[in-house]
Amino acid sequence: ADNHEIGLLASDEGTTVDVSDVVIARTQTGADGRFGRGVGVQSGAALTLTRSVLVDNHGAGLFVSGDGTSAEVSDVVIARTLPRSDGTFGRGVAVESGASLTLSRGVLVDNHDLGLFVGADGTSAEVSDVVIARTLPASDGTGGWGVGVVQGASLTLSRGVLVDSHDFGLYVANDGTSVEVSDVVIARTLPASDGTGGWGV
Repeated sequence: ADNHEIGLLASDEGTTVDVSDVVIARTQTGADGRFGRGVGVQSGAALTLTRSVLVDNHGAGLFVSGDGTSAEVSDVVIARTLPRSDGTFGRGVAVESGASLTLSRGVLVDNHDLGLFVGADGTSAEVSDVVIARTLPASDGTGGWGVGVVQGASLTLSRGVLVDSHDFGLYVANDGTSVEVSDVVIARTLPASDGTGGWGV
């Protein structure tokens, strides 16, 4: 708790980290106002994370990025992720740049900008048995989406509840993006801060 920039980092090809029964809390941004992530996985590393709580971090509770990077996550709470010092991000989970995520039995609640973000060609996420709730806009009033999948990424989402998001419960955009959804409730999506939106999907 109360570390700066990153609470836990797994980086580089060949690195494997297996973590269970931890609380990673209140990671602060660096002197330049960047980062503050609870957990970062990047550059080909592999992470297994179980029975854990990531709370009150900045920028991203869990950040997974890079070709060959993977995270297998289960039985987690990722909550109250705050925007960075510049007011951006605050996402519960971000999967980017060719990484892959498997997430089961998770609660993503009271995060900012996006509860779950999956973006870029080659990026994939398989998510099941999750609650993604009360996602708030970023400091500039944008976002607040429960789930966003863009730029050619793919998501499989099953047995989930997306509730009390802002603007979009589930947002899908761009050529090559694919989403497969089953047994999901999307409810009570609120308008964006400018009064527009509030769409379920």
